[in-house]
Amino acid sequence: MDAINPIDALYFPGVPSRFHSQRNPLFHIPILGGWREYVVLEPTNHSGSWHVGWKSFRSGGISRIPLLGPVRTLLGPRDVYFFGINEEGEQIPLRLLGKGTIGKSGPFAKIPLL
Repeated sequence: MDAINPIDALYFPGVPSRFHSQRNPLFHIPILGGWREYVVLEPTNHSGSWHVGWKSFRSGGISRIPLLGPVRTLLGPRDVYFFGINEEGEQIPLRLLGKGTIGKSGPFAKIPLL
């Protein structure tokens, strides 16, 4: 994961949050007062299933949930890169479709949230 290509990844600055805890991972859950801002991401020039990944200063990972279209991902208090991975484990370019806030209706409300 250290070898992500930043050209095909999308960078987002951290969003100040009411709660932030190193010890309790549940503070990102919106109904508990956690992260509410999200971005909508979609791969470009890719029609198969894909996985979204993230890399920040202290953590990173790749979702195990296969996606077939756009996805909403929450923005936390730290700067982050989001990237896409195809079925073969290769990085694919992403594009930003939009942004929103949990709890406010809008054009992205029915897109899966990870």
